[in-house]
Amino acid sequence: MYPKIHLEKIRSFSLNFILICSVLFGNLTSLQSQTIVNNCSSTSTATMSVSSGSSSTTHSATFVGVAYNYPTTGKSTWFYTVYSNGNPAISHFDFSIPPCADISGTFSGSTILTGAGTWSGSYVLSQGSGSPSIVDPAKQSGLYGIKFSQGFSTNQSRNYFFTLDNNYDYSPNTTIAAKASTSVGYGSICGPNLNCNLYCNPPTITTSGSTSICTGGSVVLTSSSATTYQWYKNGVLI
Repeated sequence: MYPKIHLEKIRSFSLNFILICSVLFGNLTSLQSQTIVNNCSSTSTATMSVSSGSSSTTHSATFVGVAYNYPTTGKSTWFYTVYSNGNPAISHFDFSIPPCADISGTFSGSTILTGAGTWSGSYVLSQGSGSPSIVDPAKQSGLYGIKFSQGFSTNQSRNYFFTLDNNYDYSPNTTIAAKASTSVGYGSICGPNLNCNLYCNPPTITTSGSTSICTGGSVVLTSSSATTYQWYKNGVLI
């Protein structure tokens, strides 16, 4: 069911609402009780098979969700958990960010990828933890994007994040790679669609009744499907 809003006003006026697909968190260090969005269930989990000699295993990664306008307005932070499920254990892990995103260089010089690290608890970010670096491409996997060089022990999990310069929509086909010993395993998981931010396909608003109302009148506004919902009246959050 899509959200509806019911309005009753004393004077006659015209209603001018704008619906945007984000929630403003401000400049925070922890999301605490705020919502992590995950509408990409078809590829929320990826598996990567690796082998070394007579040993083989399947490592995995889970897309936890994305926080829009976090840690600052206009940026999105993408959260993952990576599992090293056996031997050979993961020695490093790569996320693909397409080369067309102009990610070459350091985090401070990148126009798209603005930060990365590990997270814990209530999505508290630890920038730079996990030994992240921009790869263009990664030597072993060949992926363009971000590499976490922190090795894993057997049956260990770690929480990783990266932050991008915009509130991007979802793509179900972000390539990831786990290197273990001399083997590299690949998987496909939900990640950012760098060709489209949340405003590429804005939702539409339909009304039932006139948008000019008098005392005792009302109008119902209904939004089309969107990733998240926030109503505004004359540019003011309601």
